[in-house]
Amino acid sequence: MDNVYPLLGVQRPQPLLIDHNGREMKLFVYSYRYADKEWSIELWAWSRRDAKRRVRAMRRSLRLDGMVHCNDVPLAAVVHP
Repeated sequence: MDNVYPLLGVQRPQPLLIDHNGREMKLFVYSYRYADKEWSIELWAWSRRDAKRRVRAMRRSLRLDGMVHCNDVPLAAVVHP
């Protein structure tokens, strides 16, 4: 995955999102194995620590709520500094 920035290594611009309280959120990538293949998901978090906490919370309480038919989040919400 050449478009994934490692948590350690070369400094590169990161996608940013500003939450409703004005705090910067960063986009993290999580990977997992399913049916003998590697898969990944993206999730916004405030920090690496927060990203790890979100994984722990998902292990306890993740559920399927439905299927996304249309994603109407504007592309302008993602800012590259």
